[in-house]
Amino acid sequence: MSEAFEVGDIVTRRSYNFDMLFKICAILDKPVPTALLKGIDMRVEASAPLDDLVKVTPDMMNKYTREMSMKCERYLRKCISGSTARMRSAFRAMRADTFARP
Repeated sequence: MSEAFEVGDIVTRRSYNFDMLFKICAILDKPVPTALLKGIDMRVEASAPLDDLVKVTPDMMNKYTREMSMKCERYLRKCISGSTARMRSAFRAMRADTFARP
């Protein structure tokens, strides 16, 4: 027995291991009942059969938010540390050229 879904519900997809959160924008009664989805925190649209969807509980939402925050923080730290190293090497090269003897 599948869950009852409505437009506006926050859901995730079983077939993709619950990787993203979506909001249901429309429900179509094709040969297979299908939902049109929009990503919550990523700019993406998708469609999925209703049997593949799972409603997101507040606990699932909190866990997802924490995991995404940690991923973003790790990515930003990596970007910042890489750009800092590039800036240092560029500054050293500039300084060496500026103060070199003719």
